[in-house]
Amino acid sequence: MGSVAKRPRGRPPKTGGWQQLSTRLSAEWSKACDLLPVEHNTTLAQKMAQAIADDPMRALQVLSSYIPKNIQVELNEGTFSDALAQASVLMRSENATPIIIEQEKEKKEQE
Repeated sequence: MGSVAKRPRGRPPKTGGWQQLSTRLSAEWSKACDLLPVEHNTTLAQKMAQAIADDPMRALQVLSSYIPKNIQVELNEGTFSDALAQASVLMRSENATPIIIEQEKEKKEQE
């Protein structure tokens, strides 16, 4: 007797609800970004820059929600935390030259 072909288990790849929604949202997001210059005379980059200037902490909070939390970095020597610790030591050394950055709002207030 011939063997009966079995159907693979589960849902076919990239056909789940989340994958379909993610693909759709991505496409709609691109369309919305393309409409910004036409409909609102601005770009996504300009909107993002304005949001950062208006409330930098909130902008960082939003951005951090899209960054993976469990990143593992392997270096040839030591760990990523060792590299950060060494950078901290170098920044605190006597030979370190501080860089002073002022926000534009502070500059305008001083003028």
